[in-house]
Amino acid sequence: DKRRTPRVQVNYPVTMQLSEETIRGEVKNLSSGGAYIDCEKPMAPGEIFDMSIHIQGRAVSPSTQAQVVWSSSHGMGVKFLPESDWTDPLGE
Repeated sequence: DKRRTPRVQVNYPVTMQLSEETIRGEVKNLSSGGAYIDCEKPMAPGEIFDMSIHIQGRAVSPSTQAQVVWSSSHGMGVKFLPESDWTDPLGE
């Protein structure tokens, strides 16, 4: 496993915003550096988009910019871009 940070299994709704389209999906696992997103319209590797993770009980949804690392017919792996203003949703 090449991941630098451990992943946590979750089921959080996510909204991904492209310039002309909004895609909804579900974050299935999450770390401070990236996530696996299950969605009907996975994006191509290299695509950059804004995303908001909707965590029940949180007043504000953590938001960040992410880049697709890999993609399949059922979902995609993304990394969070370090230059975005990101608050780790796993942190308290």
